[in-house]
Amino acid sequence: MLRSTQILTTAFHPSQQYWPGVQRIEPVLTAEARNDRGAGLLQSGAQNGMPLWSLGLNGSGVVLATADSGLDLDHACFRDGVAVVGTPGPDHRKVVLLNTSVDGNDTPGHDDYRHGTHTAGTLGCEPVDWNRSDGPGQGVSLAHGARLVVADIVNGSGWVPPSFDELLSEAALQGAVVHAHSWGDDTTEYTARSEALDRWSLEHPWTLAFIAPGNGGTVLEPANALNAVAVGATTVATPDERWVGSPEGPTVFDTDGIGLLAPGSHIVSAKADGDLDSMNGDWRGSSGTSMATPMAAAAAGVVQQMIEQGWIHGGESSEATLNLSEQAPAWANPEQTGMAWVAQGWTPSGPMLRATLALSAEPLPAEHANGGAGPAGLSNPHDGWGQPRLDRLLMPSYADDAWDMAPHVVLHDAYRLLNTSPEEMLQARLNASGGSARLDESPWNGSGALGPFLAEGERYLRTFELRPGEDFEVRMAYPSLGGQAVDDLVLHVHLDDGRTATSGIDFAGASVLSEDVASPERSNETLRGVRVLAADLINVSSVTVEVLARHVVPGNLPGFLGADGDRIGFALAVMGANRGAPGPLDADGDGVVDQDDACGAEPGGAIDLDQDGCPDDRDMDGVDDVDDTCPDEDARFADMDEDGCLDDGDDDGVPDHLDACPTTVPDSLWPTLADGCRPTDAPPVVEAFVPNADLSPGEVLEVHVLVRDADGDGGTLSASLTIDGVPISISLQRHTGLGAYVMAWNASEWAVPWIVDGSSIDVILTFETTNGSPEATEEVVMLVDALQAEYFDPPAIDSEVGGTTSFRPVMLAGLLLVLLVALTQWRGGSERDPASPRDPFVLSSRPDEEAE
Repeated sequence: MLRSTQILTTAFHPSQQYWPGVQRIEPVLTAEARNDRGAGLLQSGAQNGMPLWSLGLNGSGVVLATADSGLDLDHACFRDGVAVVGTPGPDHRKVVLLNTSVDGNDTPGHDDYRHGTHTAGTLGCEPVDWNRSDGPGQGVSLAHGARLVVADIVNGSGWVPPSFDELLSEAALQGAVVHAHSWGDDTTEYTARSEALDRWSLEHPWTLAFIAPGNGGTVLEPANALNAVAVGATTVATPDERWVGSPEGPTVFDTDGIGLLAPGSHIVSAKADGDLDSMNGDWRGSSGTSMATPMAAAAAGVVQQMIEQGWIHGGESSEATLNLSEQAPAWANPEQTGMAWVAQGWTPSGPMLRATLALSAEPLPAEHANGGAGPAGLSNPHDGWGQPRLDRLLMPSYADDAWDMAPHVVLHDAYRLLNTSPEEMLQARLNASGGSARLDESPWNGSGALGPFLAEGERYLRTFELRPGEDFEVRMAYPSLGGQAVDDLVLHVHLDDGRTATSGIDFAGASVLSEDVASPERSNETLRGVRVLAADLINVSSVTVEVLARHVVPGNLPGFLGADGDRIGFALAVMGANRGAPGPLDADGDGVVDQDDACGAEPGGAIDLDQDGCPDDRDMDGVDDVDDTCPDEDARFADMDEDGCLDDGDDDGVPDHLDACPTTVPDSLWPTLADGCRPTDAPPVVEAFVPNADLSPGEVLEVHVLVRDADGDGGTLSASLTIDGVPISISLQRHTGLGAYVMAWNASEWAVPWIVDGSSIDVILTFETTNGSPEATEEVVMLVDALQAEYFDPPAIDSEVGGTTSFRPVMLAGLLLVLLVALTQWRGGSERDPASPRDPFVLSSRPDEEAE
């Protein structure tokens, strides 16, 4: 290439870059790219714009992981003190874990010497000698507050990376969700390593791997994994353009390949010197997607901090507990000071971070977007979703004496763990699998997470109020198996005017609205998006976001997640929605904030003395005290009318569930017993016999009667005669009370004129009890034992013929003693069926008891 000392100033036209023989015309610029300049671009789009750092958003509290050519541990970026290297571990300033099982240094002479130290510096460098009163200087990482897990995977024989299962599990157990790997094989095929990364990300969804896709050409493995983020490169000096060596998609699965862009040209970061005791602090510049990858991963670390500290969340209760003034670095002078509203944070899943970063990203300008072809869909194989600009996630507003930093962003993470941490869950699953690091040997059904987890055909819906004048944007990410088994989730946004936007149906950088719900072609993308422009939302006040599980790869474990399950989780990041007023939420409006409300969807009501947010029910019968007529009586056993009182259908003071006679007619004169029944009425017992069985004309007819009653009821015994069925009125006799009686009739009473030999004389006995109880028995037990009489009419009958006359109606001669059922005095009518036959010796009046 010829060079001239003559300077020629001329207008430049973009078409000139396509002159024959000219690969690229690049302007001559001042070389000043540094990690802090790239960090500024990812925060605000400007090299010197550092609004997140000014607020203390720098990855603090987050662990980031990388595996590369090693680490110069004594470099100022990483060592524990100004003059102390320190031992990596939980108490080390910067390095939580340094795996030196392959090699122990970023060693001179090894492949890609200094590569690992440089990328680790971009990922998390915080110079130990940095004077915090001064602004950040050269080499400071976007996530300089984060700590690192580093694995050295290069030795004298070259790159010898272990399996992803081993690499990722080791880092995950230290709390790392974000992993930065700037290496891979020189092939665009979907390799076993790519598949292993996808499988791990599905089994342990708290994984987001940023992979360098190579320099030039198309995306290399394992950056082509479906759940990875392949990072293309931009330049710091011209951040609106891709770096000339940035590769592009699509991949062999027809996905975009490139997920995001990040500064990767002339990045100044830590320089290894090969001496572990030099306490050096030198810097070097380098270019490539290897530099862009940790830059993007550092941005993910900052987003993770924002979620874990509760700056951005799902609209839950928040408290003004974050002191922005204390969190801001000494060199900063942020506009927002004082207290800020924050919600309870959580460790975000890989899909949650991936969706949120994509939501923050800005596409390249139209003249540079999509390889110069201009914007088409929301993402493309050249630029992915664009370059993160994290300040898009912040829109501070002052409310109720504190700052609400992101009222326009709403998140939903189905993998959000409620009572444990990802590292605790991982350790438990590894233990259950025998330490093989094959998590599919210890499957998980999603228990303990927010959910929902969708089976094929299921959907998730959530409605959002819109912020006037703003675009509405959604990003949805989910983990999937790779290869030929790819899950397919579709994102719909339904406007309240009947129109719908659907992921994958875009034009000129925005979603296409339709009166119908579209069904896009199947796609292997695992990050979907919708953008509805503010101009299309003028008369729209709310939208409903729908996640449809159009296809979930079936496994052998119904109800489980992972490679062998049939359910899948997802994450949503929404911008342009009204998240709601900050402060403690009280969704049911009962005056008890949701975080203290044991019944968040049910108002405590007028009676909530313990202020737990639930209507009081002190007798625990399921009827709230405000509606409970008997608030101190547990009515669960018998409360058909649900008034909180034990039912007593017969109003006898005995609850129905304890009442053996629940239909007893009430009578104040005859109360029931504790079992709900009145005392049993023993039936009167009447015994009768004829002492003189040889009756002849002129003799006295006698019948001896004994009346007994076990419970002492009185009564009247009546006796009368009928001759051949004709009543003899003068024969009526009565005796009152119990005891023995002799009923006697002389011949003048029974010897009526029409009596003839063979006439029958019937003795009619009745007993009328004086028991007035409604339970008085209608029965009389008649004990008739061998009652016999003989009637002789001269001439006398031969005694050998000796006829026997029984008191039974079937006998035609002699006396027939007809013993009638006693009459009962009634005060209220019978409660029993008189037609029901009964054993005369049954003493109980309870209709449901059996005879003893």
